[in-house]
Amino acid sequence: MSKILYATCTGVENIKSVVISESHTSPVTIAVVECEDESLNIGDEVEIFLGYVNSYTKVFKGYLKQKDLKIPQGEYTLTFHDYMSRAIDYFVASDNPENPFKRRNISAENLVRDVLALAGLTSYSYQATGFTLAINVDAEVNLISVFDYCKSIADIVTWTLWADRNGTIHFKNRKPYIMTGDTGQPGDTVDERTITPSITLNEMSIISIEKVKNETNLRNRVVVYGDKKAHATASSATSFDPDTGAIVPVLPSGFYKSVVIASNLIGNTNLCQKTANYNLNKLNRLDVSMRLSVEGNPNIQARSVIRINYPGLSNNRNWYVYQVEHRWGSGGYTTDLMVRL
Repeated sequence: MSKILYATCTGVENIKSVVISESHTSPVTIAVVECEDESLNIGDEVEIFLGYVNSYTKVFKGYLKQKDLKIPQGEYTLTFHDYMSRAIDYFVASDNPENPFKRRNISAENLVRDVLALAGLTSYSYQATGFTLAINVDAEVNLISVFDYCKSIADIVTWTLWADRNGTIHFKNRKPYIMTGDTGQPGDTVDERTITPSITLNEMSIISIEKVKNETNLRNRVVVYGDKKAHATASSATSFDPDTGAIVPVLPSGFYKSVVIASNLIGNTNLCQKTANYNLNKLNRLDVSMRLSVEGNPNIQARSVIRINYPGLSNNRNWYVYQVEHRWGSGGYTTDLMVRL
């Protein structure tokens, strides 16, 4: 029995197509809706529901950023960004340069909370980081966007910052791959399927699939420069292969791909070393990913965990949803995604 497509968007009638794009690395989720009738103004808040009659869910909440009208067709293309756009658009500029926004001796998660509040983003969910920043110097926030500042904190502690489908901002230990709960970091728990209802993709739902393995993003040496000449380094001659679970030599002997983190908010050598260790753990690994096109499923979202059972792959293995794009229209509904181990 064929499924009947379903889509709604606040203030929109006669929807022709919907595309929702979200990613672990993208600061915002973007929705593009083509329609014949609408009653929205720039800045209006909307919710989008997608799926099939008797089986649909909310896939987006955010603001109208752009409206295009095709003439003489009389068709609109509406572009929406999620709540994180407020952090991107809010540029912190103190009225008095001698009195900028300041914090001192503050946990990373509370610093992010206070800076997000400048942009009116107060629905905030976090995990404690165990990092106390700005020990010897003020954390001054000025002449920078709220998002860029908060992202710089996230990069230090290897947490992830994103807005969910209800508009809540999350700052959590969400690595861009399957987490195994063995790092000893706060918030590191074994990844299980995190979508309700839980999802398993198999031959019945997968249209196409391609697996990729590379060392493009691998970094096996991390150097950290902190406040008052505090510094630390973490490195390894071997790297993690998530496909096999083994620690293996990947780069030539004695060869290091380095990354540097520099911030005067990192107040001492111990915290520099902790930053280096966290980042080495995150970066010193091969990328193992798959690109899939599947029957449209509105429950699949970035930063969640699903299971894939497909011939030629390890059966019933969990994968992290790194990117996802929902494409809904007259030709049907498909979901394209990239998943990672």
